[in-house]
This record gives sequence, structure tokens and C-alpha cells, in this order.
Amino acid sequence: MIRLFRALAGFLIFNALVGCQTRPLEYFEPQSTVAATDSKGYQVDAPDVWGGDVRCSADACLLALIEHENGVLRVYELDRVGARLMASQSLSYHPDAAAWINEHLIAATVESTQTVDVFSYSDSKLTPVTRIPVGFQPRNVILTHSEEGRYELLATPYSGDVVAWIDLDERNPSNAFVRRERWCKAPWNPVSAQKYPGGAGPGIVVACRDDRKLIARANAKMAEPRVLAEFSPVPSMVGTSPSGEWLYVAFELGGKNLRINTHTGVQQWMPASLEGSVAVVALSEDIIIWAEDSKIKLQKIDEAGIVLETRWLPTSGFSTKIQLIDIDRDGEKDLVVLNSAGNHSDILFGPLWENANP
Repeated sequence: MIRLFRALAGFLIFNALVGCQTRPLEYFEPQSTVAATDSKGYQVDAPDVWGGDVRCSADACLLALIEHENGVLRVYELDRVGARLMASQSLSYHPDAAAWINEHLIAATVESTQTVDVFSYSDSKLTPVTRIPVGFQPRNVILTHSEEGRYELLATPYSGDVVAWIDLDERNPSNAFVRRERWCKAPWNPVSAQKYPGGAGPGIVVACRDDRKLIARANAKMAEPRVLAEFSPVPSMVGTSPSGEWLYVAFELGGKNLRINTHTGVQQWMPASLEGSVAVVALSEDIIIWAEDSKIKLQKIDEAGIVLETRWLPTSGFSTKIQLIDIDRDGEKDLVVLNSAGNHSDILFGPLWENANP
């Protein structure tokens, strides 16, 4: 938490000094560098990564990440051996998150310009495509729907309660349509959910940091967000179980985390580290992964939410975002760990439970 507070304080001070200054976009040549590796994983040489996304095709797994303080979008190719830097592109002051739109388009959120910037990745080069104003400082962006070259994105704010739905046509990206809604305060990390309590179908679920709520919104046009729960501690992120039966909520402080049954709404509280958890994903129905400061915690739980065993994996910094994906194509889920404070991010290979320390 101290690292995060320092990062936020630095942002406020610097922003006050420079106002809305931005840097021109630049292109960087790719570097053929490979990180050192062992059987359990390796580090990616990327400091202060506030967001990113891995997309795997038949040819390669590509990690797009944001170096927040350096103001750079980078693309790495990942495999079992290491991470090779393929392309870099400078962004305006304080970018936060990146998401793959399809196999060659990437969206990045930028605070100073209050935009979602779209880039094309091809032949180891990033090329600006369009800049979409959203009317607030965007903290995150996710892809919510795609169909025949048309894409729906959701951008959420660093602060405030306004979110933006973006309709993007790949054939005419400069004419993206933006529709804004009011949700809750600081919904940083929205996720798609198959189910949620009281919902009739799939939708978006998000933890609201500033007013300490968990809300859900159906995917239907003009649906209203509804409050699922309210809390005393600050909720950081929500995750879903593979079956969609459970929602998991990570809290920054308070010594406990939560899961909620999507059928009944029943809440089950689980013990957590005193310094709290920042991110969460479910490895299986009974193994939950929590991201913390310099470590990953894996908990095996029973049907009542009782923790049966806890294991740990070390990481290289303040672990803020985690993503499960099979990078080395061995049938085991691997874990991508993006550290918002620290000089590296981490690739941890599966089997994660077996590789973790009791």
C-alpha cells in the first residue's frame, strides 16, 4: 500500500506542476532481448506497469503493457524461454491501461488527454489509428463485444462516476461513437460476468473504490447499474469463477476477502493478509489467486468458503493486475503478473498450485 500511495502522491504533485503538458508520440525500434528464465517463470523488464493484456493466437502470445511513469505502450512476445520486446510507442502524460481489441488493434487509456488511444500492431511496429475523447481521465478499458469488424469498449474513470461505452468500427475508426453513463465512484477494474445475483443474463461487474460498492450492469442497451453489496473496507477488484457460480472481491485493507454466490447472493468471507489484496482470479472452482505486495497468494477452499490450505509465489513488485493464460501451450494455466510499482513484471508458469510454496 505504501508504494501505491507514493505513486499516487507523485502523480498529484507532477500533474500540478506540468498541467496538461503532453509528449509527442514517438516510435521505438524493437529490441531482441530475452529475459532470464527458469522452470517456474521469468521477469519482464518493465517498470511501473499499471495495466496490460495478453492475447494468444496460433502463432504467438503477445503482451501489451503500459509503463505508467515512462509513458510508453510496449508489446512483448512471450514463450517458455522468455519475453522479447517487439515494439514500443510513447504516449501522452500518464497512461494507465491497455487492452487488445483484436489480433492487431490495441486500446490504451491516457489520463492527460482524457482519451482512449487506438494503435495498430503489425510487422513489429505500433502505428496510431485514432484518439477517442471520453470526457474524463480513463483508468481502464475492456472489450465487451465484437462482431464483424465492429467493437464495443467500456472505459472507466480514475475518479468520478462517469463511464463511457465506445462503439468502434474498424473500417472507420475516426468516427467512433461514445455514450456516457453514471455508475459509481472510481470503478477501476470492470470484468465481464456470466452471472450475478438477481441478473437475468451476462453483464459487467465492478468494484467501486470510492463509495465502496459492488455493482453489476446487464449487457442490454440502456440497462441501469444495480448495487450488489456495500462494504466498509475499500474493494479493489472483482473476479469470477470458471463456472460463473461465484464472484470474488479483493479488498485493499481489512484482513478479509469475499465471495458471493451468483445464484443466491450468499456472502462468504475468507481470511486475507492484513495489508490486503489488490487483484483476484480463480484458477479453478476451489483454488483462488490473490495479488498482493511482492507476492501471489493461492487459497484452496471448500464449498463453504473455508480455507483448507494457503500457498505463495514471490513477485517482483506491487502486483496490481493478474491474468491467467496458457503461454507455453502445455495445457496448464500460466499467470501474468503486472506490477504497478517495481522494475519488473512476472510470468509464472503452471501448474501454479504445485509450483507454489506452502
